[in-house]
Amino acid sequence: MSSSDAKASLGTSATYVWLMGGVILFLIDGGVPNLFSWRAAAFLGIGMFAAAIVVGGISYLIIRTLADRLMMRYGDPASVTAQRAMRKWRSVVRLLNLALAVLLVLCAYAVFRSY
Repeated sequence: MSSSDAKASLGTSATYVWLMGGVILFLIDGGVPNLFSWRAAAFLGIGMFAAAIVVGGISYLIIRTLADRLMMRYGDPASVTAQRAMRKWRSVVRLLNLALAVLLVLCAYAVFRSY
């Protein structure tokens, strides 16, 4: 997977979490009429780009740092131990990406709701 593919994948998953989380929060907070409002459209529309950039960027930096550290430790990326370590850390980073996206949408919604 190239670096641009990794960035796109992380940004896409953050966007999906933002949209699904935002829809759920608006539905819980005020029902269907609240979801079909200008406030919801602005929150979801602008926020999905911010989530992709912020969460995707942070997750990508973490992946790059981990990849550099693993390369220093294992040297040969084709070795069995290096592949096992990369698979393990890939799963951890996916969970971290999901957690960051959920945290961002919850914090942003709390601030957005207070206005």
